[in-house]
Amino acid sequence: MADKPKLTAVGTGDIPPARPRSRSSIGFPYSDLAEVERAAHLVAGSLGRCKPEQLAAWLGHTTLDSGAFRNKVVAGKLFRILQGGRNVIELTRLGQQLLEEVTVRQARVEAFLSVALYRSIFESHRGKRMPGNLGLELEMVRLGVSRTQVKPARQVFVRSAGQAGLFEAGSHRLVLPKGTIFPVPSVEERGEGPHAASRAAGYPKVIAAILEQAPWNSEWSQEEFEAWAGLLVQAARLHFKASPESGRS
Repeated sequence: MADKPKLTAVGTGDIPPARPRSRSSIGFPYSDLAEVERAAHLVAGSLGRCKPEQLAAWLGHTTLDSGAFRNKVVAGKLFRILQGGRNVIELTRLGQQLLEEVTVRQARVEAFLSVALYRSIFESHRGKRMPGNLGLELEMVRLGVSRTQVKPARQVFVRSAGQAGLFEAGSHRLVLPKGTIFPVPSVEERGEGPHAASRAAGYPKVIAAILEQAPWNSEWSQEEFEAWAGLLVQAARLHFKASPESGRS
């Protein structure tokens, strides 16, 4: 009699190993612009600077190790609203402008467009109809967002665009709100060193975007630096392939 095929009941037998989570090769925030603006107001209430544990408590987080808190701090840096390292968090000049009634609309636009991913999408679709959710996610994947992370990336993008006033002319078009201009920040305003522009010039867009986020003149924690360096190495491997015979890494 022929052997019967072996059946495995659901929840029994060997569990296949989990697929490794792919990493994005371009930075993007997991917290939206409104959450960062709230954090900016709290820091401003402490004369523009505070300890990380203070901000965590003010935002309702019980520990500095909270993933939600870390996401807000990283988002604040990506939006160029917050800066600092392990011992202090403070407002940037743009963060201060975000709190002023006469400059808040322009500051929100500049904060949104400070995220390399967001700026690329805005420049690609300015004056045009935005793609649907699937089209937008495909574009984000093409720009370097991992497929496993693209849905939250899209959701935060859409919320932040609305919070920056970019949907005032309609929910299907990205248009600068009235009273604002397209920002062209200088190297100094972006917190980069004097040679940052030449460092990024001539590289593929994904690598250039990662280089633009480098801590040229700021203090990063070891964990933040290693995460940034890991993205750079991964992007470099995608674009620059060494010959195995060359003996060079």
